[in-house]
Amino acid sequence: MAEGTLMLHGGSELFSALQNADIDARQALMQQIMELMHSWASKSQFDSDYQVKLKLCLTTLLRLSHECPFESERIKCQDLLRDLKDEYQINIPQRLQTRPSQFIDISEAEDSNSEDESVQNLFIDSYLTTGRITNIAKIMSYHPTYMKIFQETHNQLFYGPGLLPYHWRHYIAILAASRHNCLYMMQLHAEAFRLYQRDIHWLKGLSNASQKVRNFEPLLNRLVYQPWTLQKEHIDELVVGESAWSISELVQTVVIVSHVVSLVGFYYGCGIHDEIDFKDGHTYTELAVNGKNDEDNLVNTMNQTKKKQDISDEEKRIKLLEVMSEYKILQERHELLSEEKVLEEIEIFFRQEPDHLGPILGDESESEDNKISIIDNFIDKGCIDQSTDFAKLSLEDRQQMALRTQEFSWEDQGFSVVSRYYNDIIELLDDKFRIIYNLTYNRMGDTTNTDTKVLRTAVWNYVQMMKGVWDDYLYTSINKLVATDFKQYIKVVACRPEKTTQYLFHSGVYLYNGSEQIHLNLIFLEARNQAQLLHALRAIMQHSLV
Repeated sequence: MAEGTLMLHGGSELFSALQNADIDARQALMQQIMELMHSWASKSQFDSDYQVKLKLCLTTLLRLSHECPFESERIKCQDLLRDLKDEYQINIPQRLQTRPSQFIDISEAEDSNSEDESVQNLFIDSYLTTGRITNIAKIMSYHPTYMKIFQETHNQLFYGPGLLPYHWRHYIAILAASRHNCLYMMQLHAEAFRLYQRDIHWLKGLSNASQKVRNFEPLLNRLVYQPWTLQKEHIDELVVGESAWSISELVQTVVIVSHVVSLVGFYYGCGIHDEIDFKDGHTYTELAVNGKNDEDNLVNTMNQTKKKQDISDEEKRIKLLEVMSEYKILQERHELLSEEKVLEEIEIFFRQEPDHLGPILGDESESEDNKISIIDNFIDKGCIDQSTDFAKLSLEDRQQMALRTQEFSWEDQGFSVVSRYYNDIIELLDDKFRIIYNLTYNRMGDTTNTDTKVLRTAVWNYVQMMKGVWDDYLYTSINKLVATDFKQYIKVVACRPEKTTQYLFHSGVYLYNGSEQIHLNLIFLEARNQAQLLHALRAIMQHSLV
């Protein structure tokens, strides 16, 4: 691996041939891999080069031995690892975590989910396309209706038709993920980049990419940190000169960026563990007898404490259900608000809004120096301003910069712009927004036949307000429906997800069960995604109209 290059997993390319739906082809390829591994193991006893080659493959073998959706190949990977250990005394890695999330207790749903045929088909599709079943996919699979459309959209973005070369798409995803210090997402896309581009020079950092890609960084930063500041002038600057972007390329790029940074929020918000073959996903030392590390024991203790709910927690849940019922009746009577009433609602809300992006209580995150160093290679610190919080803008600036859905909405203008310039994605994107906005199981905890639309709408509008998108909505209802700790968690996940901690998670969503916590994070994801896109697409439309 080149010094200072974004980490790659050398064994991934060798095993990518197993991404084959044909069982006979897979079995033949698996047999070749097993013979090759035995050969390398034998030679490694005397040749250090083969030791290096073999070690690069061990973590991929470990991952496949646990995650490959095809039982025959999964068992052969397990057997191969055992043979390497027993016959050649090779030190075999062990996975560190048995659960995909360090925050969410999904044990109650695990059995039924693992047997769900539709979920297994989604896992197979993911494996055949990307060679992985990520921890993000495992968490998302508890809502298979949404996961299906998300996966189709993701595959279309990175593997479907479009003007951008495939390695460019993954490189843009790397840049987007770096804005929130998400090495996890950067590694996933670096692995895919390597499959399409043999020259890994770009993976040393942004300064090694093409001038055209480097020119996009200022717009990237605005889209991630301050989407409400995007103007047609920022589009004008990119479509001229020797390294000019076309409008179609820009639309495809902003869709990718918004998709990735919103997914990064889901990663942090759900406390997703590293993949097995990532640095923090395995160990070469012996694990404790019970197979659990200290973190798992800590989380299990917290979850057990959460389950022992006292009467005050139950009272809070009952009270929330009562408030939801009250606001459902109010919204049923609600007629279209005048612009003056909307502004009044918003300003009342902002006057009551505390600073949720100040010092974070219980901040447990300390990034390793080498991780930050790698991430910094993809960021020009000189052109980033993360200081502006939309809620902290003056009344005049908020009103000037806000995007009002009555003037520019996804259903009308946003859909039209994407349809014109990136038609291959539009139906999937539209379906994804619609599915998550309407997704409900009509229950909350053990309470069934419950209409949760009022709460889901409040959460959606709260995220979009933080991103400078205003709708025809009674914003003062948010303070009744969303508790202060919950609001703090939402805002951190939606705006500075890298600051999310276990403390914030448990204090914010302890009233909800594991499936509901995932559902809420999916709402955060798509509300942010749509808000960012609206700002970017409005700027693009304004440019096109001149």
